Amino acid sequence: MKICSLASGSKGNCLFIETGGVRLLIDAGLSLKEITSRLAHSAIEPESIHGVLVTHEHIDHIRSAGSFARRYKVPVLTSYATRQAAERYLQKTPLWSLKPAIHSLFVRS
Repeated sequence: MKICSLASGSKGNCLFIETGGVRLLIDAGLSLKEITSRLAHSAIEPESIHGVLVTHEHIDHIRSAGSFARRYKVPVLTSYATRQAAERYLQKTPLWSLKPAIHSLFVRS
């Protein structure tokens, strides 16, 4: 398992996690430019990410979720309530369409 905190705080939250060959961003609260820059700094290709999991609709968690998903053609994974609350940020974004590899994602402590 690989975990890389790209940002944490009121200005933006973004976490990269890889396990079992599945790569996800947990939240995307930075600008798209900043997320791709921080991924590059950590030697992570944005094209290799399978999806963006959004924990809730606050801007510091969702700012670039839609634009990242559209640019890299990945789904945004989130609850129905968060999707409804964040509709303006997720317009024209693939939602709920899990790629087969994501079905096998298990995080164990």
